[in-house]
Amino acid sequence: MNPPPPYLTDSEIATMCEPLTQPAAQHRHLAGLGLLVARKPNGRPLVLRSELDRVLGAGRFSSAQPASHAAPNVAALRAHIQQRGRHGAQA
Repeated sequence: MNPPPPYLTDSEIATMCEPLTQPAAQHRHLAGLGLLVARKPNGRPLVLRSELDRVLGAGRFSSAQPASHAAPNVAALRAHIQQRGRHGAQA
């Protein structure tokens, strides 16, 4: 069994964009969903599977990314402000 190509097939895009059939309309619809869409030489939309996963949130429930990345580093900000105060504000 062959793995799927790295991009969505025309039939997959057509399914996502039903009832739209015109390539320009499909392109606008997909871009409106927040996908980065390129154009094939024949004018049809081209979307990478990884881009679809990014927009649809694949992996957002995985524990691979720690929650600490979502919050600002308050300690580093305080240290920066204290360091800046010792040397005076520079324009």
